[in-house]
This record gives sequence, structure tokens and C-alpha cells, in this order.
Amino acid sequence: MKVFVTGATGFIGRHVCKKLVERGFDPIAITEPGIDTAGISCSESLSVDLCKIDEVQKAIRPEADMLIHLAAIIPKELNDPRNDEIAKINLQIDKNVFSVCSKAGIGVVFASSASVYGWEGTEIKTEDSKATPTDFYAKAKLQSESLGKKYFATKNAPFTSLRIAAPYGCGQRFKTVMHIFIERAIKDQPLLYYGTGSRQQDFVNIGDVAEAFVIAVEKRKSGTFNIASGKPVTMKQLAETIIKCIPGSRSVIKAASIEDPQEKFTALFNIDKAKKELGWTPKVTLEKGIADLADKLKS
Repeated sequence: MKVFVTGATGFIGRHVCKKLVERGFDPIAITEPGIDTAGISCSESLSVDLCKIDEVQKAIRPEADMLIHLAAIIPKELNDPRNDEIAKINLQIDKNVFSVCSKAGIGVVFASSASVYGWEGTEIKTEDSKATPTDFYAKAKLQSESLGKKYFATKNAPFTSLRIAAPYGCGQRFKTVMHIFIERAIKDQPLLYYGTGSRQQDFVNIGDVAEAFVIAVEKRKSGTFNIASGKPVTMKQLAETIIKCIPGSRSVIKAASIEDPQEKFTALFNIDKAKKELGWTPKVTLEKGIADLADKLKS
């Protein structure tokens, strides 16, 4: 079966396309104009400006009955003054894709974000928990979820939203705290945490994330699902785990004496619904994922 994949050259997109091929699907990559598609596992690549509805209509043909929608502009910082503009562009892209796919009877698996819940609070977030996004990017994701449900409400094609936590793994272009800590541990440099080191993140391996998208295509089940490890760690715990997973590292963990603007962030996500209804469960432990990434960064 042919499956369209927007954002196919991105971190998640590359892994999703590879996983689709492994499962016998035929991915058609949809990329931004001028983007190099070398190394992408796909039978065909289409250069499309997703902000232009006419280009989307021309590219998304009824020969495929599913589309994985990953394309989005990712803000580099939470407080970037351009984030409002970025959110509007992402909303336009999502609206164009949902509109065309719903009319063509093509189901959509949408990459949403666990950030729609907001980052504070001690309660564990299920898909029924109140969503209180605090930044433009997360607000736009929540708006797009509602938009997708509206477009597909009367259609036979499914609309699935996957609320992804913090994906990590090989091929990630932006350096996250995970990458920074591992690189420093390899070089025996101190791992410096901000604030008290109590900020949480739920790191989910890219292999498990890609698997979730492929399963969603296979199941064709409408709904919203948390995609996370279900095992959040603080920044101090992450640093401790990384040192343990890199044999011989002489790094020490220290406070950076810098306040953490995300000090109160928590990452408490329940993944029971994805386990029960999709049959998805994360398989890569944090320790295994760190060891694999460290080996890759060493080479």
C-alpha cells in the first residue's frame, strides 16, 4: 500500500519511511522545495509547498489511502518572537493537508505533541485530561487536532493524532539536552544542569515513535494517543543514567548555577490507551537508547 509522508526528510520522517518499507508499505515522500531527499527510503519524492492549497491538491493523489503528516516548522526557542508567525504557518499547512485528504478519502496520522497539556502540574495526563498549552507551537497543535477531527467527522477515512513526548535517537539535527550530555560524557566533561535539576522530560526513542506511526497506519483507528515512554526523568537523573551507560566516563554532575526557566516542567503521560487500542508499547529502554546513541556519536 502506498502511504504519503509529509516532512519525510525530517528526523522522525526518515525513520518513519524506513519503518514503512520494512513493513511492506510503499512510502511517497512529500518534501519542501529545494530539500535534498538523498537517503530517504521511498519509491517517489514530491516537492510541494504545503502552504499552497493548489500544490497540495495536485500532489496528494487518491492512489494512496493513508498519509502521515509530520511536516511542521519547529521553533528553536519557546520565547522566539517569531513563534506566533510560525504557528500560523503550521496551521495553514495542516488545514490544507486535512482539507485535501478528507475530500479524497485519504486517512491521516497527524504528528501532534504532548506539549498540548502544558508543562506544569503533578497529575498524570491521559488523552482526556484538560489541554492547557502555554506556547504558540503547542496551541497550534491543539487547534490542528480539533481541525482534523472536524474535517474527518463525516468521512470513512480515519484521523489519528499522536501526541509525541520528547523523541531522541540517531539522526536528530538539533542538539537536545540528551545529545549535549552524551557528548560531554564521552569527552569526560562535567554534565551541567540548570536550576535544581528537577525539570522532567519523557524521552521516547525514535524507533518506538516510528513504530507508533506505522501501527496507526495499519490499524486505521481514529483517535488521540499519547506516545511516550511513560517513565519521565529529571535532568539530574538523565545525567546519572548517561554516565552509567558510557563505560569509562569520568564525567561528574554539577549545578550550572543558572536558573532553569523550565524548572517546574513535568512530563507525566499515561500511555495505556495506545497500548490497548493500537497495540503499541515502547520497547527501547532509556539505557539502551542512550548506549546506542553514544556509540553513534563516538563513530
